[in-house]
Amino acid sequence: MTDRRQALAAALGSVRLEDAEPSPEMLELGERWARGEITTEEVKAAAARAAAGEPVITRAPSAA
Repeated sequence: MTDRRQALAAALGSVRLEDAEPSPEMLELGERWARGEITTEEVKAAAARAAAGEPVITRAPSAA
């Protein structure tokens, strides 16, 4: 298990001990972070957007 994967597991365990559950968007961000696809700064920015009621995950339009 990587350091990031361990950190994510610990964070999720902590949240769940508080009888809470992260949103599906935040879970996706955590997984992307654990895989090294996004930076810690990007996760922090997404969390700030979520706290402000803005979309957490923004996607580029798919090329159809």
